[in-house]
Amino acid sequence: MKKKVLISVMMSVIILGLNSCSTTSVLPVDVMNNAKNLNLSSNKAIVYVFRTSTLGFAVGLKVDCNNKELASFFPKKFYLCAFLPGKYVFTGRGENESDLIVNLEANKKYYIEAIPQMGFVSARIKLNLLETTEGNSKLQKCKLIGMNAEAKELLNYKQ
Repeated sequence: MKKKVLISVMMSVIILGLNSCSTTSVLPVDVMNNAKNLNLSSNKAIVYVFRTSTLGFAVGLKVDCNNKELASFFPKKFYLCAFLPGKYVFTGRGENESDLIVNLEANKKYYIEAIPQMGFVSARIKLNLLETTEGNSKLQKCKLIGMNAEAKELLNYKQ
């Protein structure tokens, strides 16, 4: 009898643990495909922020731009931004903070990868600016989780 109760309690804990893992909603496939193939605007820079690594898969890595949170990144997810040209500070937040300063130019695409690293208590993070070919290749494996207002405008996405 004790064995059955112990097994039931253990199964309940496992199920609760799996259900409590945070997930991120994904936008429709057609919107995602349009976002991945977005044409450049005459006065905006396009920035893709994504995470491909499954290391620490249950831990969301938060990324901000100029102290405004973009999203919490889980494996194989990306966030789309459109910005006017200028200097932007992207900050990854985990057990540490990782800053990446990028001078965005109009009519260019930028690919920023949020890379999880082993930490003591939680996952650490490193932000890495990738060249176009590698960035686009990694982006194709990810699903869209969100975008800023300017990117929604470029995609004519209303929601």
